[in-house]
Amino acid sequence: MKVRFITNEHKHDSLEPNLWMIREPFVGEVTCDEWPDPILIVVPGGYKTDFESVPGILVLAYMLIKGKARRAATLHDYLCDYINNALPVEQQTNLIPFMPTRQWVDKVFYAAMVAEGTSAIARELAYAGVTAYTAIRGK
Repeated sequence: MKVRFITNEHKHDSLEPNLWMIREPFVGEVTCDEWPDPILIVVPGGYKTDFESVPGILVLAYMLIKGKARRAATLHDYLCDYINNALPVEQQTNLIPFMPTRQWVDKVFYAAMVAEGTSAIARELAYAGVTAYTAIRGK
């Protein structure tokens, strides 16, 4: 899997200590084995994200990625909301040609961290955190 960021700038406003709103559409392109053509993921302006939030037991991972994987985290949050049908109608901007699983979304997160230049140890810890969360929560 590979992610390429089409939108390099990530414009956002802080709403509260752990919540931000994306000001302008943010676009990533995913190339994967599940579909022959690249898939554009458009995170619309107005989308709210908590960026790289992690459970308390993964404080080290958070310290390593804080502020360094915001585009990857935004893409991951948006896709999680997408697969959980948690997006307002006006933010359902994507036509993904198949219904992604949470495992697929977590792999997109990892590939997006690679594309963003997140250090290897930080992305391994962050990916371990999201996959553990998926295993525990089942979604």
